[in-house]
Amino acid sequence: MSLHILLMAFTVALVLQLLPFGLCQTNLTDELTNELGETAFPVITLGKDITSLYYANVSFGDPADEQLLRVDIGQPYTWLISKPNDSDTAVYLNNGYIYEFSFMDSIEVNVSATMDSMNFTGIHFTNISDVSGTYSIDSSSTAIIGSDYMSISNISFFETNYASFYTAGSLGLGGRISDGSAAIDSEKFDSSFFFLDRLMNLGIIKTPSYSLWFGADTVPYDRRKLASGTMADCGKLILGAVDPSLYTGILRSFKMIPFIDPVSQAQSNNYPILPLGTIYINSANGKSLNMTSEEFVEPVLLDSRYSTTYLPIDAIVQIAVQIGATFVESLDKWLVACSVAKLDVSLDFTFGNIEIRVPLEDFLVTTYDPKSNTSLHFSTGEEACFLAMVSKDKTGYNVLGGPFLKNLYMAVDIEDSSIAIAQAKMVNQSSSSSGSIRSTSASSAVSSAVSLRPISSGHIPYALSRNLTSSMTLFPSGVPSLTSYVPDQFTGTVNSEGLISTGRSFYQTSRSTSTPKSSETTYESLLLSTSQSTTATVNAGSTNIQASKSGSEGWIAWLLAVILGASSLELLL
Repeated sequence: MSLHILLMAFTVALVLQLLPFGLCQTNLTDELTNELGETAFPVITLGKDITSLYYANVSFGDPADEQLLRVDIGQPYTWLISKPNDSDTAVYLNNGYIYEFSFMDSIEVNVSATMDSMNFTGIHFTNISDVSGTYSIDSSSTAIIGSDYMSISNISFFETNYASFYTAGSLGLGGRISDGSAAIDSEKFDSSFFFLDRLMNLGIIKTPSYSLWFGADTVPYDRRKLASGTMADCGKLILGAVDPSLYTGILRSFKMIPFIDPVSQAQSNNYPILPLGTIYINSANGKSLNMTSEEFVEPVLLDSRYSTTYLPIDAIVQIAVQIGATFVESLDKWLVACSVAKLDVSLDFTFGNIEIRVPLEDFLVTTYDPKSNTSLHFSTGEEACFLAMVSKDKTGYNVLGGPFLKNLYMAVDIEDSSIAIAQAKMVNQSSSSSGSIRSTSASSAVSSAVSLRPISSGHIPYALSRNLTSSMTLFPSGVPSLTSYVPDQFTGTVNSEGLISTGRSFYQTSRSTSTPKSSETTYESLLLSTSQSTTATVNAGSTNIQASKSGSEGWIAWLLAVILGASSLELLL
């Protein structure tokens, strides 16, 4: 009898010992709860690199292959730049077959498939300070987690030796792609290739989903795209949940607008494409102007691998009118006095009845060149900045990149092809762009007594539904153009002596400027006055822009006249 009891006890002990490793899926989210019954969710810390794009620290295999993977909400695959000292534990799939990936946002990479472990150290779990465990799917993949790390075995990804000018790979967070004739078609790959699917199958999240916040990005314009403009902790990727402490106002959900490939005619419903409505510019005193037409609604792609915004050229010209920007053809960029960053001007992007406000300063990028230790300047010594806006003629569709996403809180339910958006809560920062970046980090930025809630298939918690997309699709308008038409009065041309001449000085507008949002007029109704001429000289040796203006004391006098509304901008009166 005693021997029988001993055998039973041994069997039970053996089973209990094996249970954490699991012979079938173990639901992590059911077990990781605190004393209040709140579920724990993994939160990955995000940084910002020298290109002004956001990334996660990830390593692969053993020895660890350290990678900075850029957050990529536009496609579902994880791919990385191959290094000479690869992991010893990597398994190369499909005999090293080379896939020619060409994504809808013009990113192109030639890749081969690999399987290895994927490890996160910049991670923590909400609500629980001490967590550890091992979880598996039929012994084919295992997740080992601790309070500040997560390691997933047997996850598939792609490596490239050639990625055009790309210096970092991607952490793919997008939905599956439907394009049977293309290498990127998701039917060609099993679930091990999809990061969010792997987490769901392991029981770490309920459904392929996440929310994203970059509100701790405090990099000022004069450091953007410089080594001093990087941050190691400026955002959060919350896997499988919504954190209501990271946004303000209403969280509004939309169905993703279908994308139709112009070549194959294949339709994909999982790209982060939303219905962009009217765009307003706002002054510090609360006055606003519509930069589009009253009826303007077009699809727009949200793309975290773009640091530039692509919009209709008419809208960009309208914005240029209000802030005094000039398009310099030789640089293929818009230039504006950096001092506009101090005017508290902002842009509102509307989506149905929700508006996302973006400070104009977030669209400015320094012209400083560290190699020559010079910046572009106007003749008065005032610094010139690039305006990070480009005509959608270059892409064939509208794109809202990093400057917009910095001010957005978004939650995504991949299975339901839906996105919820709200105005991001921002970490407080100095109003002076020349000041040092504050030490406040994303990990300690905000806290709330309101619990995080899991995203389930077909339901984003806290979000109100709004469907404006039932009849819309995104079909790129023709072949992307290397050039776009900009009216002559907004352009600069360079002669053999390096002289840039423009015919623009003051602007008259009959637009309504009352405090309520106005959309009474369109671009064609804007009245321009060219009674005075403007010239700007480029000194090729020192990369200075020198400006002279007939009838004024120089560029600053002209800009002040613009700001004060002397025969100029009613918006800023």
